Amino acid sequence: MKKRFLLSVLILFTAIILFSPISFAQDDLNINRWLVDGTLLKSGDLKISEDITFNFNDDFNGVYRDIILKGTDGVKDVSISEMIDGKEVLYKQVKDAKKGDRDKFTSYIDGSNLELKIFSPSKDESKTFRLKYTLKNVALKHSDTGELYYKFLGKENETHIDYFSVNLHLPQFEKEKIKIFAHGPQEGKIYFSDETIKSEVTDVEGGEFIENRILFPREYIPLSENIGEKNFNSILKEEKAFAQKVEKEIEEKAKRKDLFSKISIYLGVLAAPLFMLLFYKFRRNEDVFEKMTSPYPDDITPAELSLFMNKVISPRAFLASLFQLSYKGYIDIKEIEGDKGSKEYEFKRIQKTPKDLKANEVFLLDWIFDSAQNDNTVTTLELEEYRNKNSTMFYRSQTQWNKLVREDLKSQDYYDPLAKKWGVSIIVLSLIWIVIAIITFVFESVYGLVPLVTGIGILIYGIVLIYSPNERGYIQANLWNDFKDQIQKKSKKNIDISDDKALIYAIALDLPMKNLNSFRNSVGNEYYPLGWGYLFFLTNKSGGSQFEDKFTNRFYGYAENSSSGSSGFGGGGGFTGGGGGGAGGGGAGGF
Repeated sequence: MKKRFLLSVLILFTAIILFSPISFAQDDLNINRWLVDGTLLKSGDLKISEDITFNFNDDFNGVYRDIILKGTDGVKDVSISEMIDGKEVLYKQVKDAKKGDRDKFTSYIDGSNLELKIFSPSKDESKTFRLKYTLKNVALKHSDTGELYYKFLGKENETHIDYFSVNLHLPQFEKEKIKIFAHGPQEGKIYFSDETIKSEVTDVEGGEFIENRILFPREYIPLSENIGEKNFNSILKEEKAFAQKVEKEIEEKAKRKDLFSKISIYLGVLAAPLFMLLFYKFRRNEDVFEKMTSPYPDDITPAELSLFMNKVISPRAFLASLFQLSYKGYIDIKEIEGDKGSKEYEFKRIQKTPKDLKANEVFLLDWIFDSAQNDNTVTTLELEEYRNKNSTMFYRSQTQWNKLVREDLKSQDYYDPLAKKWGVSIIVLSLIWIVIAIITFVFESVYGLVPLVTGIGILIYGIVLIYSPNERGYIQANLWNDFKDQIQKKSKKNIDISDDKALIYAIALDLPMKNLNSFRNSVGNEYYPLGWGYLFFLTNKSGGSQFEDKFTNRFYGYAENSSSGSSGFGGGGGFTGGGGGGAGGGGAGGF
């Protein structure tokens, strides 16, 4: 029970970490600062200088900068340098470069995209690159206003940016005649700073864009011949619509945040009586052990025992099942010499009517010897050859055997069907709790913690209920736990099971090899279970079983060695939404 509970918790929290919107892993590459200084020229060209600081947390050959040229007449005067101790170290532009080159950059235009690749091998360090270029004919001359509508960062960017800012300078500056707007993350700000238009944003995620739209007198760009079709009032109308849309979105978000915060609180309140109901409904009777009909655990197969106590049918359970067949006199196991003198093992079928075998044991016996080159014997090498050549049939047989083990265990009547139904139902409820928690977190409400914590609790309890035994199963689980304790203490005084069979069950329960050996020695220094014991207890250099290593390698394809401790395998103001119609765009990253 304890092992199952811990496994459930581990799986759950792993899923939460993997699918949480909060990332705990450090990115291999991020941009610490992206500082843009832009100057609008009288020609309508936009002269840009960018200082981009990259943090490299892994090996990179260099970085790239993509610049979207849509809405411009192209680019000119491109130069790149690295800032070292406040000085510019100029990079050389080349036609082609290869990995490992440094202090070089390439420039390639594909349609409306300019791709700059900066070759500068880097690892676990920060570097700042200065990019300078001029975009031609960006500004527009409308009938009664000039307009600069440009994306300094496009949705194409996939790299997280800690801080992004733009300092924009106009050819002239008359504050009362200038209107400033910005589009992008709602946390962004745009404002006047002396005679500069400044916009800034923190924590820019991949896929977000940053765009400025500036209206100014036409006289600022007298040399521009880029004529637009809009007017001052129509542009203001567009921006007003963008701002109203954002205000509505913020209002709707606040309403949803309030709604899901309330739902989260209600779910937390509801969880308490639900837990109490389930606790009282499925709590154990204090007199449960008075209903014991025997002080000894049931005589079940090793595979059933593994599934009942460990919730899986392990490779060790398969081995134990073979040893059980040997114990009952259905197969004989011996060591033989394989290719190149290697140790292999042979299983010989002893012809007798299977009177005392369960369905899973009969199937296992037939399955093993169906892979033989003759009806009576099969070697570990032949088992491997059969698995490799007939993999589909092999794994189909394995699935069928697992199914029969489950059916045989089900016939023991160890589980509570009502608890299983409740378990499935509350797992569904817990997933609803967790989904609501995630939605509440999306709306930035800490109340999402309430359904998250309670949902996790309900989920774990639901899993426990699915595997919850009835009174008979509860008694058997306790008897088998007592059996494990006694084996580990080198004793089985209160359990009426033969020494040979006790070791088979101990193997099925995945007890470490050192415990198995200690128990065997406690029976007698020269004691080995008849037929299989001596072979199994021949140890490798790590204290694990040579037989187990060979069999699992041939039968399952595992190549690891067991050890003595192993137990088997196992706007001015805020930014507005909308927009996106400006020229430019693009992003940056590493390669």
